[in-house]
Parts: sequence; structure tokens; C-alpha cells
Amino acid sequence: MEDVVEVLLPSDQAEGTRSQVLAWLKAVGDQVAEHEPLLEIETDKVTVEVPAPCAGVLHEILKEAQAEVEPGAVLGRIAHGVTARQSPTEPPTKLAGAIQAGAEAAPRRELVARVAGQ
Repeated sequence: MEDVVEVLLPSDQAEGTRSQVLAWLKAVGDQVAEHEPLLEIETDKVTVEVPAPCAGVLHEILKEAQAEVEPGAVLGRIAHGVTARQSPTEPPTKLAGAIQAGAEAAPRRELVARVAGQ
């Protein structure tokens, strides 16, 4: 079972009378490094980045963009010690490009061979 760590709005980040989530910099399922910026919080005085409290995968977003938040609010959760996995249905980019190039080249070779043989 994975360890889930809560992403909290630190009370020292709440400079002003209101705070809201401006934007998430990562999506659910993205790999995150410890201290990497995860989201931006906007107050009436300043915009601040909230860093990841640990390394892992962003597991859940609890407060979407434009949501009002209070100091200490749980903004999301990170699956600590987990790594993001590539979907098994997606071929690696370099391999996909090589397969595509080879598939396009095969009909050309056949056409050249037919023209040369006539």
C-alpha cells in the first residue's frame, strides 16, 4: 500500500485577506519531485507557489482553480514513493517514429523495384 501525503496551504503563505488556487502546475498522475512547485495560490497581495512536500505522483487534486482556500487547507494528495508509469498502449516516441518511417519507406521501395523491372 502506498503512503499518501497531503499537500497543505501553509499558514505563512496566506499573505492577505483572501487566498484562492490560481492554477495547478501538475496534473493528477504526474511525477513530482520534493520541493518542486505544484500549484500557485493568489492572495489580494501576492501570488505564491506551493511546493511538493515529498517526491511521488500527484494522486488527487482537492481544490481546483479559482477555489477559495484557508491557511492549513488540504489542497491535494501525493502518493509518496510511487513513480509514474507509461501507459502500456503507448509505444515510446523514438520507436513509434522509426516504425512509422519504416512503414512509409516500404511502399516506395516496392514502387522503385517495379519501375526498374519494367
